Amino acid sequence: MCSFFLLLGIYFLLRFQEGGVRKQLFFCAVSLGFVAAARLQDMVLVAPAICFLYFINKNSVKDFLYLISVSLLTCIVFYLSILVNDGPAQ
Repeated sequence: MCSFFLLLGIYFLLRFQEGGVRKQLFFCAVSLGFVAAARLQDMVLVAPAICFLYFINKNSVKDFLYLISVSLLTCIVFYLSILVNDGPAQ
């Protein structure tokens, strides 16, 4: 499942770099947030590669912060029950 969302995120990132449509960046961020929600340790290992793919075409820092914030927000939604309570939801 994690590999699917990772490949989907990379696909949308490459589509964003081709056309520059912000909707593609949003879908990329949500997909990467799902990767982090599925397996957080995989996201930590993949983050440098995503940063490299993003900045290789000299995209703006503003869009990069948008990518990171939407990804983190998507991940936090999944971990919210664990963060608020002492453990997983019953």
